[in-house]
Amino acid sequence: MHIETCSLGVIKRISQKLKDNDVKFGLSLNPPTPLKKLDKVLKVADLILVMSVNPGFSGQAFMPTVLPKISNLRKIYPGLIEVDGGITDKTAPLVVARGVDILVAGSYIFGSKNRKRVIARLKQCRK
Repeated sequence: MHIETCSLGVIKRISQKLKDNDVKFGLSLNPPTPLKKLDKVLKVADLILVMSVNPGFSGQAFMPTVLPKISNLRKIYPGLIEVDGGITDKTAPLVVARGVDILVAGSYIFGSKNRKRVIARLKQCRK
């Protein structure tokens, strides 16, 4: 769920319903949204997705302004952190070094002529 779209009560109710049915619950943060917005719901999340572009369309450039947010999130959140937006073999090492567990790289992979090669490049960033 995008934290910007729901109230605290809705987030807590939905997360509980999902967990009651053995479904993991994740929250997403847009680039301008401060981490403080997660304060009261961080404990109910199994995953936090940090958007590194403003949602809307594929192929946008990575916003380096999210790097401090990722570092700070890792300091307060031991769970899975995912990043989505502008991820390439150049930006992946930047986010992985700050504690990201999961990379979303749609345009980079699907826009490539050699998908196996670019996926291999991304996997190298994890080491």
